[in-house]
Amino acid sequence: MINGVVIINKPKGNSSAQIVSKIKRIVLNSGLPHNKPLKVGHFGTLDPEAEGVLPIAIGRATRLFNYHLDDKKTYYTKFIFGFTTDTLDLTGRIIETTKTIPSFNDIEKACIQLEGESLQFPPKYSAKFINGQRAYLLARKGLEFELKPKRIFIDKIQLLSSEEDIGNDSEFAFRIICSAGTYIRSIVRDMANLVGTKGTMSFLKRESSGNFNIENAISVEEFEKEPEKHIIPIEKIILFPKIQITESQFNQIRNGLSFKVNTIITNTRTPFSLTLNNKIVGIAFVSNNILEVETWLI
Repeated sequence: MINGVVIINKPKGNSSAQIVSKIKRIVLNSGLPHNKPLKVGHFGTLDPEAEGVLPIAIGRATRLFNYHLDDKKTYYTKFIFGFTTDTLDLTGRIIETTKTIPSFNDIEKACIQLEGESLQFPPKYSAKFINGQRAYLLARKGLEFELKPKRIFIDKIQLLSSEEDIGNDSEFAFRIICSAGTYIRSIVRDMANLVGTKGTMSFLKRESSGNFNIENAISVEEFEKEPEKHIIPIEKIILFPKIQITESQFNQIRNGLSFKVNTIITNTRTPFSLTLNNKIVGIAFVSNNILEVETWLI
């Protein structure tokens, strides 16, 4: 059965949901053996106007979603200063302009100020839910609403280029390493406020999501040509410490009986790969030396 992850290099203009649908169609039409119904999903959405790494889980790999919620992300992005839009990117309507363009040094200082832990307000044009409705749908209707801030962590904002490099005296390029759930469009808004101007995101590319990197990403067209070749097996995705069990121990756990293990890691939420005959069969935790299986992968 086909169970694993394919790392797609999502093109600009496609939603994450559209890419998932395409991958599902390809697998269904490939003739490869799969569980029914076939489940396909992504490990973290990417805006339609953004491009880059979009890990797509197939089959039982979709059960690993919760273990990738905290994956760090790396982005290459460009910000233009001097105006802002209602969406904080170039798809929106310009709502404010200014002649104030920050210097390279001012931006470098702002980068340092934004690094670390903070409470970030998401853009109003986002997929956040407000009373059961997406925020961007409410924003399009011109309705007033407030979004709650979310605690994020920015490891690094590296200013890569100045106006001489890009050819636009108001546009700058950055590489940003940050926690999951961080909005890059919110960073340009906050950075612009720090340097006394307005800003808009002009380009966004996700270079990595956890251990999934752009160097290993492929196009949907490449996947369609050789789908089986590009599906990374579950065993190569899960990097947790392993606990090897026997057939009798496996049957014991499956029948709901407690199973003691000898490990120095106890009373924590450290996940382990439960392995039978060198095949990962589940994700488990250990509490007081008692093994508890949280997710079965069989």
